[in-house]
Amino acid sequence: MDGFEKKGLSKWTQNVFELKINFAYTDPHKEQTKNAKSEPTPHAIWESNPISFNENRINWSFSGEISWKNNENFANTFSGVESYTVNEHDAHGRPSYLQGKLVGTVLVGENFYVVSAISKFVRK
Repeated sequence: MDGFEKKGLSKWTQNVFELKINFAYTDPHKEQTKNAKSEPTPHAIWESNPISFNENRINWSFSGEISWKNNENFANTFSGVESYTVNEHDAHGRPSYLQGKLVGTVLVGENFYVVSAISKFVRK
């Protein structure tokens, strides 16, 4: 994954019992590589389990699916864990910039891969 950057959106919800990401995805048309290719690429759709957090750290596990370019029909299970440091808060005290690491597994057909990536979230 070195040299790739995926951008997307996420929807976070919180109630008295839990904080979680109900829906997140990466946009297949917003990938940038070292070679600046702009063709559609695989993208992920996922959600988190309940998030553990304090003022300085946020952690969660997730599961989802990957949609492959050319609509190839592979088994496409994607799951893992993410851990972030809260680097900035907004004017309301909410985390506004998270930086950390994703470690996950991907099942593609009969092949199983482990992935690791530096990741960040920015509240807009």
